[in-house]
This record gives sequence, structure tokens and C-alpha cells, in this order.
Amino acid sequence: EEQRLIVATACFDGKVRIWRIDFEEGKYLRHGFQDHIVSQDENIHDHFENLLEHRHPNSLQFDQDGTLYVGDSLGAIHVWSVRASFSGINVQRERILDPKEMRG
Repeated sequence: EEQRLIVATACFDGKVRIWRIDFEEGKYLRHGFQDHIVSQDENIHDHFENLLEHRHPNSLQFDQDGTLYVGDSLGAIHVWSVRASFSGINVQRERILDPKEMRG
């Protein structure tokens, strides 16, 4: 029986990497990953004057339905739908929760 494991990693380069790791009968078969940029303008080459202005992911959490919540260094929460399929990983950005929206 083949099993899939989905893992998310984050880095200061502004990317969240979603990994799909496949196993069969406890043995590693293969893996693949996708990069997703966590910045407002989806620009991989963010230019900034100081580190306090650099948007990068610093916390990750999956819920039981496969939704990935990514907290970034500027206080926003990025919400992604992550689904494993036979051909790979389907990732879709759902929304970004701005800190101003969360103050109430």
C-alpha cells in the first residue's frame, strides 16, 4: 500500500516549500517539492533596505483538512489549500490575513 506524506518547510529566502514524500510498505519511493513565495507581490527578488522590512515565513501549521497557515515576519497570515494528488501537489493561495484585519 502506497502512502504519501506532505511536509512544509520555510526559509528566510521568502519561500515555503511543500514536499510530497511517497512510501510503499515502509520503503521510500520518491519525493518532489514545489516552491511558493510568501510576499505581497509574489516577487521572488524582494529588495529591502533593512531586515525589518523583509517579508519571510517564520511559522507553519497544517490543520486536519490540509489547510496550511503561514505566519510571516511582518505579521500577516497566509492561508493555502494543500492537496496531494496522484500527479503531484495541488497548492492554492486562499487569502492573506493582514494584521489590521485581526485587531477587531
